[in-house]
Amino acid sequence: MYVSEGVVSEIQPTSQIIGREPGLGVAMGLLARRCGSALMAALLAFGMAQPAVAAAQQGDPGSAGSLDVAGSSRAPDWDSVPAGPREDDFGTAFRRSLLNPAMLPAGVNDWDCTPSPEHPNPVVLVHGTWSNAYTMWSALAPELVEEGYCVYALNYGDDNQSLVGLVPGLYASRGLVESSTEVAAFVERVLDETGASKVDMVGHSQGGTQLQLYIQRHGGDQTVERVVGVNPNTHGTSLLGIGTLGWTLDDAGSLGIGSVLGSANVSDPGLMATVGLVIGPAGVQQAIGSPVIEEMIDAGDTRPGLDYTIIASRYDEVVTPYTGQFLVAGPGATVRNILLQDGCPEDRSDHLSATYSLRGKELIKQGLDPARRGQPVPCEVVVPGGGQGWPGAPVGSVSPSLAAVGGSAASVTDGEGS
Repeated sequence: MYVSEGVVSEIQPTSQIIGREPGLGVAMGLLARRCGSALMAALLAFGMAQPAVAAAQQGDPGSAGSLDVAGSSRAPDWDSVPAGPREDDFGTAFRRSLLNPAMLPAGVNDWDCTPSPEHPNPVVLVHGTWSNAYTMWSALAPELVEEGYCVYALNYGDDNQSLVGLVPGLYASRGLVESSTEVAAFVERVLDETGASKVDMVGHSQGGTQLQLYIQRHGGDQTVERVVGVNPNTHGTSLLGIGTLGWTLDDAGSLGIGSVLGSANVSDPGLMATVGLVIGPAGVQQAIGSPVIEEMIDAGDTRPGLDYTIIASRYDEVVTPYTGQFLVAGPGATVRNILLQDGCPEDRSDHLSATYSLRGKELIKQGLDPARRGQPVPCEVVVPGGGQGWPGAPVGSVSPSLAAVGGSAASVTDGEGS
């Protein structure tokens, strides 16, 4: 499903692609209407209508050979950004972030924060593809700050060479390996500013991929103590899953991403190269079998001494199958693979709503704090596409007695590598 070998010798002219794939032409027309003709003009200007020879390079899976033609459109600025209000659902937060692309969750990135004895490790939050820090963490981050954590979040993977990357507020479309250098630099600053020796990290979707890349490529096995992945892409997903994410964002923000992905023929290298120019390299590189994903898998799921918590949902329609998110504990590592619905079938949180579910947030907090594990976990009714307070989602009463992670009810596997 991914062009992992061979040479993508030419990005074909638009007319040839549309002639062979009329559905893509319709999708691009829809994309132009939704995102504006200026964005389509920009896409055409930087080479979609011109032959662009891109020889697949040997070596780094994050190089141009992996369809990574994107660059960062601006240097990261982690200081002079406004704080947004706390939201209770993904949809509202996402729409607000598109109107305020630089916004971050309230309370994050306080560089004067001193870690407490109760929470000595700063917490770094890493969002997923076509998202941003505010969208994913507007509810969780302020809660962690109120509980005494020093919390930090960044927008990474800004990309000015794909169509999606030109939309303000949509980050993490840049190549996976290139983005991992941004995450690593951010963590280094957090350690320097706080004086801490370790951080704990929480990653959603591609954020989970970035956690793995940081640990494997940037010395994170020495600077991370606890890893929490929420619906993380740890072993790759189908492009159908990436396409579903695009359709979901279309519904929330009228972006037209899913239209292009839904029309793509993944067996066509030229077309997939073009799709990468539309959705950004990260969307393509996260496919099952991509060079970056394969190298990450070959490096092993875990590292000695690290504590991993993976929170998955059977209703995750993006990182599929959801069981592929779970990790296998290697020597010296502790892994807790948790299915959100175990002990609480009422919570049907999907890929984008787990960080807003009361249950999801508590499981994240237990992943960060071993002393909290075994305490009751809230259970509420959440419909797919919903979340706490999502319009139309029937919210039931909280029933803390339904599941405690310390027992077997909510934990699919809980083990240590030998």
